[in-house]
Amino acid sequence: MKKIGLWLIGLYLLLYILPLGSRPLFEPDEVRYGEIAREIVVSGDWVVPRINGLRYFEKPIMGHWLNAIAQLIFGQNNFAVRISSAIASGFSALLLFMLVRRGSDEKNFALAVTGIFLSCGLIYFVGTFSVLDAIFSAWVTATLVFFYCAAVAVGSKARFLYLLLAGVACGCAFLTKGFLAFVIPAVTIVPWLIWEKRYRDIYILPWVPLIMVIIVIAPWSYLVHLRDDDFWHYFVLVEHFQRFTAKVKSQHPQPFWFFIPILLGGTLPWVFLLPGMVAGFRGKLKVLFEQSLMRYSACWLVFPFLLMSCSSGKLGPYILPCFPAVAILIGAGLREYLKVGGPGMFFRKTVYVLVGASAIMLIGLAVMQTFYFLDITNFALYDRGEIGKLIIVTVAILAFGLGMLSSLRRDIASVYRLVRFGLSVLPVFLAWHFIVPNLVIDDKVPARFIKEIADRIKPDTVIVSYKNHVTSLAWYLKRNDIYVYRRGGELTYGLEKPDAENRLLSEEGFVEFIKNKPKGQHVAMFVDSDKQFKVLPPFSRYFLHGENYLVEYD
Repeated sequence: MKKIGLWLIGLYLLLYILPLGSRPLFEPDEVRYGEIAREIVVSGDWVVPRINGLRYFEKPIMGHWLNAIAQLIFGQNNFAVRISSAIASGFSALLLFMLVRRGSDEKNFALAVTGIFLSCGLIYFVGTFSVLDAIFSAWVTATLVFFYCAAVAVGSKARFLYLLLAGVACGCAFLTKGFLAFVIPAVTIVPWLIWEKRYRDIYILPWVPLIMVIIVIAPWSYLVHLRDDDFWHYFVLVEHFQRFTAKVKSQHPQPFWFFIPILLGGTLPWVFLLPGMVAGFRGKLKVLFEQSLMRYSACWLVFPFLLMSCSSGKLGPYILPCFPAVAILIGAGLREYLKVGGPGMFFRKTVYVLVGASAIMLIGLAVMQTFYFLDITNFALYDRGEIGKLIIVTVAILAFGLGMLSSLRRDIASVYRLVRFGLSVLPVFLAWHFIVPNLVIDDKVPARFIKEIADRIKPDTVIVSYKNHVTSLAWYLKRNDIYVYRRGGELTYGLEKPDAENRLLSEEGFVEFIKNKPKGQHVAMFVDSDKQFKVLPPFSRYFLHGENYLVEYD
């Protein structure tokens, strides 16, 4: 068990920690959270989050605090921007191990569930990307794990301690993402207690966590109210009620079934073994779900999933808090699958299909790149300066295919065949940090363009930008005074505040701005389309990179 645990830790460090600084930050999420944290560090204001000097109240403060602390430790760089998500994913995995050890006597089962969790596609990609979902999910996981430990604890002191910890974690979850921190645990715990016929505990157990939640959230909640008494109105009405009911156009309305493919795709590669899990569960559901942990996991998956499916506003990472339960259920299904014989004909066919798909991908990539290098076509995934990326993606796909084929060996135990199956995706996970094509980078990452023209931007240059690149410009140029052109986007709330100093410029307003600027004042205008470029007033010069323009006025 110890050896397996060390392997898991090593793989976590290799996959989640070491590559974090290797790829540029993506718009809009990563530069957003990097810039908010940077402005906290620079300004010393740890109460009111800001982007580009503007108040930004879409989320509370905890995630920004963690990102800011990371920048204080590691500096203002890509690694620091992402490390909080990676640590949060590792923390979730550790909590999951603790939960399964508490609810099951099988030590290896706890390690298997932890490994399954860390190797799920959605967990990995969100855990190495700078968004608040991994942090929020970790706090929710801590809340539910500590509550379960309290509920099954024998001594009153242990129960009290676990309830205290559950309350602290729930308060931190609220300070990360708001009221879902209360709702997700509630819709998990209450059905579970009813299923366990522990009706009295519904009214007894929540009080200690509730008191701790109030203690944790009260100081910042009061301070932010003193600084801006509109915060709670905006945060509760717009960011919760209107987002849930889709009364805000920008809040990603999606159909009820949206999370079903996200859940299935997010469990890659394990979703391909779903038929085996079903075979393992067949005829055993009643016995399995007499176990308290299995009931808890079922409630943890089903009821939060239904709750978030009822919300109109949806994004894929929103269901991240369900994945600890998913990992437990996958682990239980595979355990029972092994008991009824393990990998058989369907497993072999699945592997052959996946190996065939990887071969087709390699052939298609080779043909496309060959035609491009021979000037037969003018489009390819990678250009001539990206041979290194092409080699890495080729090696990763080959490693995936060979790993899959190795899981077909019949001279090794069935459990190790499943382990090899799961490990096969890890080269692909690791490779993705190094293989993002320039055509994607130039679209979602304006870093190259900004760095190319950075020496043209002086400390007294007035910067104006269309909303899409404001945050990137603030991050890379270390500015918080950029004017926003035409539309505010996610900065609208801050731009409407009195201290925004008329920093939102319409087309007509920008024309007047240029007409009335002091003689010799240098203005740098950033737009990201030909349409925007064509309506600009006469300028001194411009620079073009992809679809991004720098337009200068002297």
